[in-house]
Amino acid sequence: MKKYLSAIAAAGLLSQSANATILDFETGSIVGGMMGSYVEDDFRISSDFGPVAPFDIFGPSFAAGSDGNIFGWCGGQCQDADSPQVISLTSIDGSAFNLLSVDFASLFEPSGEVKLSVHGLFEAGGEISQVVEQTGAFATTDFTGFTGLSAVEFRVFGDSDDPAMDNIRLAYAPAPQTLALLLVGLVGVFARKRVS
Repeated sequence: MKKYLSAIAAAGLLSQSANATILDFETGSIVGGMMGSYVEDDFRISSDFGPVAPFDIFGPSFAAGSDGNIFGWCGGQCQDADSPQVISLTSIDGSAFNLLSVDFASLFEPSGEVKLSVHGLFEAGGEISQVVEQTGAFATTDFTGFTGLSAVEFRVFGDSDDPAMDNIRLAYAPAPQTLALLLVGLVGVFARKRVS
């Protein structure tokens, strides 16, 4: 029984990784005119601080360890400490998704410190959060439990340097019908095994 459950869990994780979408800021575009939202692979990035503009997409020379374009925004000096700037990530069609990982760095300072909190807003209500403190070059932050989300919010702390992010790994959450079919199939497998 434990073998079967382990295999099922591994298959679920592998399928999620195999179906991952990576937002790398290479192929997307600004929609809504000069000052709109950034859109790539059916996901939208917007800001409560002001519209996302072409100058929020930086070339690879801006942050150490980047292999291409990156998304950067204004840190602590651009906001009130009591109301952090929020960058939001949503799927364009409203589908639930999972946040797997993001590469973070300091935008202009090779030794600068980025401090932000990442909030996953569950489609069913409620949220999960994780604090990220990244110094220097790009490093990958993995997210556990950020599943079935309607949105992700990146909230910058008031004393943070300008943050940058790249390679946002996302996967669409399986529909409830898919999970139900999987469960029915598993029950059938276990029932057949007992009869044998």
